[in-house]
Amino acid sequence: MSEYGISNGAAADYVKRDGRTKQEPVEQWDLYILTRERLAAGIALRGKEIADPRSGFRRFDFETTWIARARVLASGVLDDYEAYVRVDGWHPGRGGAPAMITPLALLTGMMLATMANQPQLMVELGSLFYGGLDDDARELLNLPHPSSKPSLMKIENWEQNVGNAFRRFLKTYDPYPTIKEPTTPDEIGRTPTDRYKAKSIEINKKIWDERDLDREQLGMERLDRFTTRFLEMTFYMQPRRVRRAPKRKNIDVAFDGTHVTSPLKKGMTHNETKLKARIEKERSEAAAGKPRPGPVEPHAGWYVKETEKRLDAAPGKAPQYVKETEYFWGWNATLARRVFLEECDRKSAPQLIMAATLSMPGIGTAEAAAAVLASIVGAGHLPGIADADKEYWANALPERLYKPARKLGWEASTEYRIDNLGPAGGHAGLIFVEGGIYCPAMPSRYKSASKDVLEGKIDEATYNVRNDAREDYAARPKARPDEQGRVPMMCPASGDSPTIICPLKQISRRVSEAKKRTLDEVDPAEDGFPIGDDLPDICRQHSVLFTQDDMPPVQQALRYKSKEWRNFHGYARNLSEGGNSMAKSTKYGSLHDDSRRQVRGFAAAQIFMTFLLAAMNIRMICDFVRKLEREEAREKAGKAPRNVPVQKRRDREFANTYTGTLPGGAPDLELRQQKAAEKAARTAQRATRTVKKRT
Repeated sequence: MSEYGISNGAAADYVKRDGRTKQEPVEQWDLYILTRERLAAGIALRGKEIADPRSGFRRFDFETTWIARARVLASGVLDDYEAYVRVDGWHPGRGGAPAMITPLALLTGMMLATMANQPQLMVELGSLFYGGLDDDARELLNLPHPSSKPSLMKIENWEQNVGNAFRRFLKTYDPYPTIKEPTTPDEIGRTPTDRYKAKSIEINKKIWDERDLDREQLGMERLDRFTTRFLEMTFYMQPRRVRRAPKRKNIDVAFDGTHVTSPLKKGMTHNETKLKARIEKERSEAAAGKPRPGPVEPHAGWYVKETEKRLDAAPGKAPQYVKETEYFWGWNATLARRVFLEECDRKSAPQLIMAATLSMPGIGTAEAAAAVLASIVGAGHLPGIADADKEYWANALPERLYKPARKLGWEASTEYRIDNLGPAGGHAGLIFVEGGIYCPAMPSRYKSASKDVLEGKIDEATYNVRNDAREDYAARPKARPDEQGRVPMMCPASGDSPTIICPLKQISRRVSEAKKRTLDEVDPAEDGFPIGDDLPDICRQHSVLFTQDDMPPVQQALRYKSKEWRNFHGYARNLSEGGNSMAKSTKYGSLHDDSRRQVRGFAAAQIFMTFLLAAMNIRMICDFVRKLEREEAREKAGKAPRNVPVQKRRDREFANTYTGTLPGGAPDLELRQQKAAEKAARTAQRATRTVKKRT
C-alpha cells in the first residue's frame, strides 16, 4: 500500500490503463495523479451541463409541470389576458408566425421556478425550458425539443425567446408602456421612453408629466386583478375542511406596506421644487461640458430608511453608533394578510395573503390600501375588520380610504396619533372620542385618558379603569342601518336598558331599582353638560338619526384600547409585520432582493411579486396541513397534544424592557410611565421645532 492509499494491484491497473508497461518505473506522485484523474472522470462535466449549467441538476417531470399548469389555468388570468389583448386591438386573423413560448407555457414556467425558490430571472426561465423539463412535460407545454433545429441547441436563444415572450405579456398589463417611436395618435407628441438607456433629469420629468393617466389606471387595475386571481387560487387550494373551519365567516385582515427595491439604483425626486433645482444644476453641468447621466426611468420613488451604523472602536473601547439615512429606489407593496377576530379561530386555518398591490412610495398609499380591500370583496369574500397602523386609517383623509372601505362593508381597527386623541367633533349633541360616540357630559378625565397616559400623567392601570368606564357613556344604535347607511343612535340614558342616569332624561319604568343603584349619574358640573333651554337634539329625544356623513371620521369596530381591541390589534399587527418579514426571507423568495428579479419596470415587479406571494401561500398551506395531520395522528394514537408555551422564555423568566413587562408578563408600570414621559417630551420637542420652522 502506498502512502497515497493506493493498493499495489490498483497501482498496476492504473499503469496499465495509462498505457505504460510494467517494466517502466512508476513514481508515487504519478499514482496520485492517476487516481485523481480517474475520480475526475467520474464527476466530469456532461455536454448538456456545459451547454447550460443551471438545468444540469434540475428537471421537472410531467406530474409537477401538469400541476403548475393546472394552477395557472385555475387562476383565470389567461382568460383575462385574452380579453385584454382583444380590447387593445389584437386579432388572430392578422397572421404571422405563432410564438414559440405561449403565455400558458411562460406562466407555468414562472410558477415552477418560483415554487422551486429559484431566482425570477429570464436566464433561469430560459434554462428551465431548455433542459429543465422532461419530454412529456415539454410536450404538455407545447415546447419544441432543443434538438429539433440548430437554433434551439443554444441556451442563449432560449433565453432570448423567454425574454421576448415575457415582454409581450407585460405589454398588456404595463401602466407605463415604453414608446420607442411614437406612431399611434395617443403616442404622437410624447417623449420616447426606453428602459435600457440613462436619461437626463429633465427628460425623465417630461416622461413623468406626459404619462397617460387613463393607461396608468387601466394597467394598475389589470395588475391588481392578476394578483388577486393568483392569490384567490391559492385560497381555494386549502382543503375544504380547513376553509370552513373558522366559525366567523367574515374575512378579517391586517394590511401594511413594505418596500420592493427596483433593479435600477439611480432615481429622482418627484417634488416639483427639488426637481427644478436639479434640472438647473444639470443644465449648468451640461453647459460646462460635464453632462452627467440621470435615471433610466421615472416610474418609481425613493424609500427613506433610518438605520444605526456602528463605528469601528479602538480595542478596549465600547463601540459607538451613528444614525444614517438610506435611500432605496423602488415601490411600495401593500399586503393584506388574513387574521382572525375570534381567538378560537386563530389556529383553525392558515393566515394567507389575501390581496396585494404595488404603488409609488409616498404617492397614493391610501388608494392602494382601498384597492387591496376592494380586491378581497371583489373576489367574493364577506368583509370584516381591517386592521392597520397609524399610516392608514389614522392618517389618510376619510374620503380617500375610510369611506370607500366602509361603503364596501369593512370596519376599521387602528392606533391613533397623539393629535387624534381626545374629543374631536360631534353631531346632534353627542361627541366623538377616538372613533366612539359618547354623551357630551362624559367626565373630562375619561375624555382625556388616552392623552394623559401618553404624557405620563396617569399610569396604565388607571388608564384601563377610565377607558373601560367610557363604555357606560357610549351611544348605542337603536336599529340596524337602512339601505342608505343611516342609523338611529340612542342616548345612553334612554331606553329600557340605560347605562347611566341623567337629570335631563326620565328613566324608564321598566328599569328595576336594583339596576338603578348600579348606574353612574351624570354630574351637571361636568364640562359639556348642556345648560339652558336650547338643548341639543340628543337631550330632547330618545335617539337621533345619523347619516354616514354624520359619523366619526374613522369609527372603529372595537372600542379603542379596550381589552378586545388590545387583544386583536396586537395580534393583527404582529401577523402583518411577520408576513412582511416572511416575504423577504430566503425561504419564501426574498421579495426585497432585486438581484433575484432583474427585469425592469413597474409591471414586471408586480407580476414577480404575485408569483412569490402565491408560492408563499402554498407553502403556508402545506406547513399548516402537515402540522394538522401530525396532531391528528397523535390524537389517533392516544397521545396528548403538544403543549406550546403561551409565553416565550424571555417573558416568563425575565423582565422585558421592550414590552414593559416583569417576569411572568405583569406590566412594569414604573418603566411604562418613564417611557410615556420620554415619548411626551420628544413629541413636544418635535411640535416646537415644527412651529419654529413655520415661523
